[in-house]
Amino acid sequence: MIQTSSNISWIRIPETTIELGQSELSDDEREKFSKHHIVLSPPRRVHLDAFEMMEYPVAQEVVAHVLGRAYKTRLSKCDLLRPGQLGTLVSQTEAAEVARSLGGALPSEDQWEAAATLGIAVQRLPISTRPARHRLKDSSDMARSLAGITSASATGIKGLQDDHCEWTSTVDPLSGWSIAKGACKCGVTHPYRRCELRASERWWNLGFRCVRVESGSPDKPRLSGAQDVNG
Repeated sequence: MIQTSSNISWIRIPETTIELGQSELSDDEREKFSKHHIVLSPPRRVHLDAFEMMEYPVAQEVVAHVLGRAYKTRLSKCDLLRPGQLGTLVSQTEAAEVARSLGGALPSEDQWEAAATLGIAVQRLPISTRPARHRLKDSSDMARSLAGITSASATGIKGLQDDHCEWTSTVDPLSGWSIAKGACKCGVTHPYRRCELRASERWWNLGFRCVRVESGSPDKPRLSGAQDVNG
């Protein structure tokens, strides 16, 4: 089934206080993380109000409905325009615009990590290494199908530990980098993995999903002192 704005499935994440981030690494983890230039989010204890998150990332069709023909042209030039594919090649600003059109917002880094880790022990969760898809010679193989997403967190949300990455609304207050979560470009994923990017960057494997509070208005919890593109 092709995802449209009218058939998006949302999963409720209950109000919670949760430990996020990771500070202590084993020697093996430190070696692997250093090899892949992995940055982890800082350890912190946060309280989050209940929110709803999309079960799957936003699809191309939904993004194109908001951004128009220019977005389809962008995908076509990269041989990525196909029904049922992830809505990639979007900047953080564009992703936030689409999220607002769906009555929601981009998730904060806290929300994204909570959705990925709630209900499982993750402090010692090993990183998962997959072949880097961007190294494939055929650009048509880079397209990601929603139907091809199989990983699911304990909350039932799909693809949070798959081999693509997703925009959040969080902007690091010190570096000014925007934060994406997931596998980034090197095919390595971990729930506390931070991809620090320019807000204008557009990657073939960089998509997004939306969150909303139960009333339908955006919920915007954030790291202490962190900025947020949702406003």
